Amino acid sequence: MSKLIATLALACLLSACSVFITADKPDDGLVLLLPLKENSSLPKVVKQSVTFEKLSQQRQFIAVARFGSEQTKFVALSPSGQAFLYLTHDSQGLIQQNLLDIALPAKEILATIQFTLWPQWAVEQGYPEDSGWDVEITDDIRRLFYKNTLLIEVEHNGDDIKIENFLSDYKIYIHTFDKEV
Repeated sequence: MSKLIATLALACLLSACSVFITADKPDDGLVLLLPLKENSSLPKVVKQSVTFEKLSQQRQFIAVARFGSEQTKFVALSPSGQAFLYLTHDSQGLIQQNLLDIALPAKEILATIQFTLWPQWAVEQGYPEDSGWDVEITDDIRRLFYKNTLLIEVEHNGDDIKIENFLSDYKIYIHTFDKEV
């Protein structure tokens, strides 16, 4: 009788485990999109204050990004103005210079910026449906799904942007204080 109970308990446990489905995550993470050509409506330079929040802890920095037709450049500065991260991306790939020697997800940072700012056609081209991606874009909200799992949600409200990254479990609050078009 105890073997029957143990077998039933094991069967129940195994069937219960199959109910909990783990979310699919892309193997290579987010996609880096190519720089946009000169005729894009994207600003050429953007200066922003950024608040990064994870596990109820916040970090603030200033971000300056330059979007050219051949490459994208990004620099992050501490509130005191000291640069600590440089990213350059072009058709050859991504180059990261990290002055703090802290592991930072450079590709994810830049891919999130691109997903947030690039025009809809470029985002949809970089995240094709036949590869498991789904993109929802309205005037105020952008959502990125992978195999029906929400990875990123971006809310635009004038010069303010809120990014929730469900893939890595953090939020980013951005205020754009200068744009050069």
